[in-house]
Amino acid sequence: MQVPIGLIQAAVGGSPAQSWISKAALASHPQTRHLVDGTQPWLKSPIIHPWLAERAGQNWVNWSHNGTATLPGHPFAPHYLFDAAITPLAPYAIRGAIWYQGESNATHPASYPVMMELLLQSWRSLWSQGDFPFYYVQLPRIGNRNLWPQFRAAQQASLIHRNTGMVVTLDLGHSSDVHPPEKAVVGQRLAHLALDKTYHRELPAESPMLLTHHWDPAERSITLQFKNVYKGLRTISGISVRGLYLQGYIQQGSREVILSPDRVQVAHDKIFLTYPADFLPFMVKYAWAPYPENNLVNSSGLPMAPFKINLKGLN
Repeated sequence: MQVPIGLIQAAVGGSPAQSWISKAALASHPQTRHLVDGTQPWLKSPIIHPWLAERAGQNWVNWSHNGTATLPGHPFAPHYLFDAAITPLAPYAIRGAIWYQGESNATHPASYPVMMELLLQSWRSLWSQGDFPFYYVQLPRIGNRNLWPQFRAAQQASLIHRNTGMVVTLDLGHSSDVHPPEKAVVGQRLAHLALDKTYHRELPAESPMLLTHHWDPAERSITLQFKNVYKGLRTISGISVRGLYLQGYIQQGSREVILSPDRVQVAHDKIFLTYPADFLPFMVKYAWAPYPENNLVNSSGLPMAPFKINLKGLN
């Protein structure tokens, strides 16, 4: 059955997550309280992206040159867009929400899980429709953004909240443009996620994600297990795994190196890897870079989410 749906778009380019969160929610958390309690201007916040402060300051300079004495509010200001763009929508019943944002918070990944928690709290409280579905996009590839791997991990952390889902876009993006050209692919993945999780169409709509790992130092092997593989993991075009690296020490722990595993075997929902005898690993990473190599997908062609594993210490 084909049923028409309606989409309400509320979008402001470059806006940070805190602009879309209610004042009450921001005030309720110790990490964000300073944004709204008047102790300092929000432009001076220690968790604000430098570009936001620069752009907002320039906007106000331009405004003042037009002869206006009182500075207006700004779309990048805390809770501004929640008040101006989200609150007026609350009379409309909704089935769920989709969210593509993060570039303007990516310089401070440690604060983003809190931002997402408060955003969910704000929106779900406003609509009073319970924990409606909230599906969002993990940021794609881009060059020269040193904290984007950590930020993608911060985005993935929000999956702990009920009725959320994340679209992985690590196979998309542009090395020098924050706006990836493959918009239709992102939209299709979000649509499939909603059809599967909300409308129960049973589509293979989720990317593979790390589930567990086991390190056997005696065998110099590490086993990784994944969920959302469907009919199994594979590499694109049948070529060898790319983007999987080990970080550790050689020369009895006197030199730190990053290297590819000696051997990588992909078998359905597991990856088995081995490493050299003179190597002591402490970390396993996949696609852990702003613009990474990555070619692992599930049977539906959806890219694997990036991950970093800190291995346990040896006695």
